[in-house]
Amino acid sequence: MATTTYRSTITADGRLKWDGASYTPDDGAADASTTNLECFWDINSGTYRVDESFLGFDLSSATSGDAIPAGATIDSVTLNLNLYEHGSIARTVDIYAYDWGETLTTADWRTVAQLQTLYDGGDGLFASYNIPSGWGGAEGPHDFTEGAAAPAAVAAAIGGTLRLILCIAAHRAGTTPTSRGYAGFYDASNATSTNRPLLTVDWTAAGGSAYPYYYFRNQ
Repeated sequence: MATTTYRSTITADGRLKWDGASYTPDDGAADASTTNLECFWDINSGTYRVDESFLGFDLSSATSGDAIPAGATIDSVTLNLNLYEHGSIARTVDIYAYDWGETLTTADWRTVAQLQTLYDGGDGLFASYNIPSGWGGAEGPHDFTEGAAAPAAVAAAIGGTLRLILCIAAHRAGTTPTSRGYAGFYDASNATSTNRPLLTVDWTAAGGSAYPYYYFRNQ
């Protein structure tokens, strides 16, 4: 088994924001930002807020290790995001495979039904992370728990771009927030490279070897 890492270079990543005095997030996002990855499912001073965030990895260019060859078996996938702030009540962040394209726009906002389809359908849960309760900042990198759909999503994106969507699980479930609760993670544009999203993939080449054909050819 071989290990390959990918540090995100998809600087078009970011977040979409909806807010309002009534809880109607299916109305769609009115605000887009390409600074940081924020996940809100929140009510504060009578205003509801929901954020969905979007990120990606160029799987054609590895940060470390050999490029994953076509046909490889993906054994495990670990997503690591750097948590710079979180607030109030504990929340669970869900991540699904979703191709939001090369440029993030408000049209990429997903309704509750669309998120549920990603959760239930062939894409499924890519990863999840339980945000602790309380207020905190600069907490550093955190490994997300791998979801059952992660290996297939990575395999399908070998040699191309893997794109993902982050949301609070309760938003996807269609419930209404009654308290504050959010998290912020650094994005691919962060000035410190080690703060940027990191994907680690363990894989085995077709035929059971951890090395591509050219490795043996050149021995």
